[in-house]
Amino acid sequence: MARRTKRITTKPGYVKYLRTSDEDAQAPERSQNGQRRDIARLLVAYPNLPDLGEYIDNYTGTSADRKHYQRMLTDARKGAFSHVFASVPDRFGRDDVEALRAIDELTQLGICVRFAGHPDLDPADMDDRLYLNILFGMAKREAAVIAKRSTNGMLSKLLKGGWPLGSA
Repeated sequence: MARRTKRITTKPGYVKYLRTSDEDAQAPERSQNGQRRDIARLLVAYPNLPDLGEYIDNYTGTSADRKHYQRMLTDARKGAFSHVFASVPDRFGRDDVEALRAIDELTQLGICVRFAGHPDLDPADMDDRLYLNILFGMAKREAAVIAKRSTNGMLSKLLKGGWPLGSA
C-alpha cells in the first residue's frame, strides 16, 4: 500500500528549478537563462506570489542524485514554499519514475508544480497526469538516444584512430 504524504502548511511563494546537464554546453532555449525566461512568462498568471529563490543543478536529469534537486525536496517537506516552477518537464528530470514520484510527493504535500512550457498542465489532474507520463517517457527516450549517439561517436573515433586513450 502506498504511503500517504500529509499535507503541510507552506510558506506562500514560488521557487524555480533549473537544470542543465552542463552549464555552458546548452542550446539557448535549454540554458538557465532560457529557462528563467520561460518561467517569467508563466509568472504572469501568479502576480502576487513572492519569489523565494532558485534551485539550480548542472547535472544529468537521468539521476535523482542532484544536490539542489534533493535540497528542493527537503525544503518542500519543511513547507519552505507553496509552488515549484520549471521550464518544461524534462528540466525537472529525465527519469520518469523518479520525477513522477517527486511530483506526486510535492502535490500530496500541497505544493503546486507547474511547467512554463505547459502552463495548463496540472499534475494532480488525472488526464493531465497521463499527458505528463507521456512527456516524461519522451524525455527518457531522448536521453537514451543521446547516450547511444555519444557511445557510437566515441566508438567511431576509436576505430578511426582518433581516440586519445590517455594521451595528453
